[in-house]
Amino acid sequence: MGALIRFIVSIACGIGFATISALAHHGPVGHPDLYFAENLVELEGEIIDVFWRNPHPRMLIGVTGADGADRIWELELNASLIGLRSRGIEAEDFVQVGDHVRVAGVVAMFGENALGILHYMHPDGSEYINGAREP
Repeated sequence: MGALIRFIVSIACGIGFATISALAHHGPVGHPDLYFAENLVELEGEIIDVFWRNPHPRMLIGVTGADGADRIWELELNASLIGLRSRGIEAEDFVQVGDHVRVAGVVAMFGENALGILHYMHPDGSEYINGAREP
């Protein structure tokens, strides 16, 4: 009986730790445990790759810095695919490889040159603002 109880407790603990880990990752853009919220960064460049999948769509953008060096930044949208689709936003309508865009966001703690997007300006000048209810 003792082995069964230890097994059940270990399963329950494993599920609990997995849930905590998932919740920790899925905090909002700007959450102080995931982002350096005081480091607002603005970037302008060309989208070079798109990863339109859960838990959050991501893109790579090529940016030429003030020093003339080219850098690649990973951009993360705060919304899930379900959330974007409920607002009528699909990948092919939102972003294409080769788009020249401007973004503003906060630097992520999980990787160098990673940005949580707060504001995204499309090539046509339309804007996506993180947390806005309208597309």
